[in-house]
Amino acid sequence: MKSRGFLKPTLIIFIILLILGLVIFFKPFTDTSAERVFAEFNLTLSKNPIINESTKLVTEIKQYKFPIGSKAKYKLQVFLPKGFKLLDGDLIWEGELIHESEEVVKIESNVMAIEEGDWVIEAIAFYQDLDNNLNYTPLETHYLWISIYNNTASVSDEPLKESEDYIFPESY
Repeated sequence: MKSRGFLKPTLIIFIILLILGLVIFFKPFTDTSAERVFAEFNLTLSKNPIINESTKLVTEIKQYKFPIGSKAKYKLQVFLPKGFKLLDGDLIWEGELIHESEEVVKIESNVMAIEEGDWVIEAIAFYQDLDNNLNYTPLETHYLWISIYNNTASVSDEPLKESEDYIFPESY
């Protein structure tokens, strides 16, 4: 009889600990307080890239909600795969941004496809916490998925086929 009296409180404690463990484990997956940093983050080409023809590449961010304090520096960088070449313009912007600002940060460049294939152009927004002198940390990444064959091209913000068929740029 004494063992049954001991078993009931032990079972209740075990169930409470199990529930607390599950809540702590699953909290990161259900946390809705995390918001996107940028309301808009666009990576576009002015036209589908044809081999050896110039096209304008525009990367744009606006409406910021930062996860860190006010003393931070930001960087927006575009990475081209080996099948593309930068003709002119910039692939990097660095500076300070104002929380919940309407300011638009835009980097423009002219690029050219130099090889047929399945390519990914990658744009990454980074931040650097100046209070703690940390290195740049990625915030958000966007991709353009591009397939160029037989003098035609397809461009999408999602993979056009199996993503392992694509060649990514060598990024940071």
